[in-house]
Amino acid sequence: MEDGCARRTHIGTFIDGATPYEYGRGRPGDRFPKRRLRPTQPRTMLTMPVMPTTMLYPELFRALEEVRWRLDADVPWDAFDGALLTDEQARSIKMNAITEWAALPATEMFLRDNRHDSDFSAFLSIWFYEEQKHSLALIEYLRRFRPDLAPTETELHAVRFEFDPAPPLETLMLHFCGEIRLNHWYRRAAEWHSEPVIKRIYELIARDEARHAGAYLRYMKRAIERCGDEAKRAFTKLGVLMASPRRAGKPLHPTSLHVARGLFPNDTVQSRLPDPAWLQTWLDFQIRFDRDWEGRVIAMILHNLSSLFGQTFASAQELNRYRRSLAAACTCWRSTSSTWSPTLRIGLSAARGFWKIIDISRPRRSRIWSSVAVFTSMPENITEPSAILPARSRIRITA
Repeated sequence: MEDGCARRTHIGTFIDGATPYEYGRGRPGDRFPKRRLRPTQPRTMLTMPVMPTTMLYPELFRALEEVRWRLDADVPWDAFDGALLTDEQARSIKMNAITEWAALPATEMFLRDNRHDSDFSAFLSIWFYEEQKHSLALIEYLRRFRPDLAPTETELHAVRFEFDPAPPLETLMLHFCGEIRLNHWYRRAAEWHSEPVIKRIYELIARDEARHAGAYLRYMKRAIERCGDEAKRAFTKLGVLMASPRRAGKPLHPTSLHVARGLFPNDTVQSRLPDPAWLQTWLDFQIRFDRDWEGRVIAMILHNLSSLFGQTFASAQELNRYRRSLAAACTCWRSTSSTWSPTLRIGLSAARGFWKIIDISRPRRSRIWSSVAVFTSMPENITEPSAILPARSRIRITA
């Protein structure tokens, strides 16, 4: 992702060298007898100019095409056993089908915020197709076996709304973590279900989500090559958030986060479902996504970030320390000042409508970065932003 980078890298041009054609003498009867193009090599070995490129889309297209599954061939529809499907399970399938449909507004957001990056935008054609197929597979399952619970077009359209603009690098990291989390959620859902057809569908979807996370990781690696520490700061900032779900008091996934300030509090995908409280129930009491499974998600996020940054992060606290070291590297010198020193908390930015680490000030005398002293000075009359405190959480989430 190039947006906001301190420097930009352009795709290379054609390599200079001998042209694959040369002019030769014409023969009698030729339409242009004076000159004609003649290959310098045999026709079967005609060489063409080589264009070096850093685009990932062609490679990702081929890789994902090789493992793409089909609704008609890879889902064992004839194996359905109605005795193994409960009403509770069927309703959860409906909620997941509608949630997966939210890839539509997410794709619109991605394309709007990444107009500068045609390579990543092209990859979104793959991601959007496969995510919509996930929704279609779940809808088809209900249409065949529980048509009374198949989502209506109105219910599907309800999750399509415009997301506020957000920094592309942070959004990339957010969705990378979201794909890892979905992979684990769907693996656990496949274990919860005993009906063989839906069990197979969840297994197929889970593998897709893992591959999507791998593709996002490729673009994150490219962003670091192009943007350096700026990309690292964006990734670590969101990484601390996504690796600290218990502190937030809610499931941390793009569909459960606030993304449109003007629609608050109905600006999450989950808030627009027929049952807005469904996700927490599904996780806690149905698939029982417990602390052990949550630990697997966090471990996978930290493992990939360790590999990406060439560091070792055993916990979210270690990742946060690394994030702070990157932030400190942006300032050249310090001074002592009696001002309002910022305290970092994770929440939704009211000004820009996306999840970020927010500076909340408090009065005390301490050593702070002189470069930000002007911006952290305490006005005479100040009030902290209005906040919603989730259950079991000390995290402030601005309205």
